[in-house]
Amino acid sequence: MHLNKLNGKNIKIIGHDNLDVDSAISCLLMERLLMFKKIDAKFVVFDKNVDEDTLDVLDKLGIDISQRVASFNEDEDKLFLIDHNETNRNGIVVGCIDHHPVINPKRYDIYFNEPSSSTAIHVYKIMCDNGYIFNECEIRMIIAATYVDTCSLKSEKTLKKDIVLMSKLSCEWSI
Repeated sequence: MHLNKLNGKNIKIIGHDNLDVDSAISCLLMERLLMFKKIDAKFVVFDKNVDEDTLDVLDKLGIDISQRVASFNEDEDKLFLIDHNETNRNGIVVGCIDHHPVINPKRYDIYFNEPSSSTAIHVYKIMCDNGYIFNECEIRMIIAATYVDTCSLKSEKTLKKDIVLMSKLSCEWSI
């Protein structure tokens, strides 16, 4: 993924409306990756109404999104969509990472949308491809996002290769 296309832009990374655990964690990880690549980016939340269960899981992982609520400037904002591929916001969409493929994909500078058990898995793989060095907390986030998004790897959308990856990460990091 050619993230250098984002250089010089002030990127707002946003999850879908009704933010869930996978969307929030994937946004946070993408922010960390772009910062690692020296790209000005911030995970922001436009929707203040986040489900209590999501907030509880994020809190247990040490993630506080209350300080990430931001206003929206549709003429200036450069948006990077995480865990969705369309938005009802009128900003300029510069990228998208999702795990819900669509028949007619949008044309963004950066577009990645393939089947996966979670968007966090996609972001993890992109981070690996870019030489990112993980800490245990980030691996825990990826595992948690995937487990929550797949009902503990039991939903019909869970891919076998993702079960193998979760097992590998859990063993490697003694989680």
